[in-house]
Amino acid sequence: MENNKLQLSYTQEHMWHHEIDNPSYQWNVPYGIRLTGNVDHKLLEKSFNLLVERCENFRTCFPVDDDAPFQKVMPYEYIYLSPNDLRDCSVDEAEKAADNIVQKELRRPFDIKSERCVRLFTFMLPENEHIIYFVYHHIVSDVMTMSIAADEFASYYSALSQDNIPENNLGNSFSEFSEWEREKGKAKSDQVFDYWKDKLLDKPLEIPTDHLPKNYPSKDTHEPKFGMHVAEMPRELVDEVVDFFPTSLSAAYIALYLQWKQSCMTVSSALMLRNRPQFLRSLGCFYSRIVFQAKILPEMTGEQIVEQVKLDVINTNRHRMWDVRSFVESFFPERLASGGLLANVEFQLLDIPYKARSKAIDFGSDVDAGALVVEKPLSSLDLKFTFVKHGSLLLFKYNEELYDRETLVQLGENYKRALEYFVLHPNKTLSDFFGECNDWY
Repeated sequence: MENNKLQLSYTQEHMWHHEIDNPSYQWNVPYGIRLTGNVDHKLLEKSFNLLVERCENFRTCFPVDDDAPFQKVMPYEYIYLSPNDLRDCSVDEAEKAADNIVQKELRRPFDIKSERCVRLFTFMLPENEHIIYFVYHHIVSDVMTMSIAADEFASYYSALSQDNIPENNLGNSFSEFSEWEREKGKAKSDQVFDYWKDKLLDKPLEIPTDHLPKNYPSKDTHEPKFGMHVAEMPRELVDEVVDFFPTSLSAAYIALYLQWKQSCMTVSSALMLRNRPQFLRSLGCFYSRIVFQAKILPEMTGEQIVEQVKLDVINTNRHRMWDVRSFVESFFPERLASGGLLANVEFQLLDIPYKARSKAIDFGSDVDAGALVVEKPLSSLDLKFTFVKHGSLLLFKYNEELYDRETLVQLGENYKRALEYFVLHPNKTLSDFFGECNDWY
């Protein structure tokens, strides 16, 4: 490719094929900020423009050349924003109107081949309240990126409000990361392929669970409805967890097995690929999934299981199949038709180890700000575990065509029981605590 035709990262390539094969708003993601105080909407517009000007990823589209997609960074052009003035409404009416507009925008697909993949909407509400909503396509961003972008956006606003020139604290461009990732993936491809070939021949990796359609979602299926269930964990129990990530992952793994005899899930993170200093504050889609299957035996103690899970996560990440499409094509060709994931159950830490949505956002002394949690209307997964508030809340987002609320309540109880095992009885074996469960691995 020519120098100005930049390669996509492997994650971007997977999303691009899925979007082209199944056009929808599945990859549209919201990020909201609430402001209270004397907010200058013209400065919000200038701050957003400065962010778009400095971040090439927010000016990138993904056209095709010789049947292959590439990143095209478009020239910067000033973007004019028209705030939605809802100050004449009641507070409840204004909140509802703003939410309706955003939900409508979330359902408006991006033309990723030709348009910028981020939009901004601003709202003026009664009682000096204001809301900013970013709507972006996942191919250019992730939740960690939006946390960094919100920090930058706020710092630009604060500097401009004092007639100062805003500093640029962003890391290297995402196109540099894509180039680095491609080189790394190419160098390790044979070694990684052999690792997974041996692993899968030793024990086939299931597509969980038996009743889930293997090609979900596909362009021929209607849009499913997603429900949310919140399971609250006892604070005194969560506070006893020493190493949260492997312990909670172990508990989720055991809970799934108790419920459905399922031994495979995906683990997602926006941090896994930010492992070089120059990319720590870069903006882009660093979001990554690994397929996870632990080697757990009934005679293992809770302590041993947590250590085994740590080891299996490290091993899996070390042998990451960078090119997801080649991986699927090689081992699960039946799923390539829809671009579906290998596993439809996912484990995700939202604010551990970073607190992307709970930290204060500094717009200056005259404005109070905080991030909003905005529900997106569609998911690419059938069941997602998400931990917030340092693990005290476990959110289940689930496809209501496949699960009912009672099932998720039971799954939450299984997770709590498993967490109690790892925290309070780490020296007991799995079979001693849970009774005899055949074929743990």
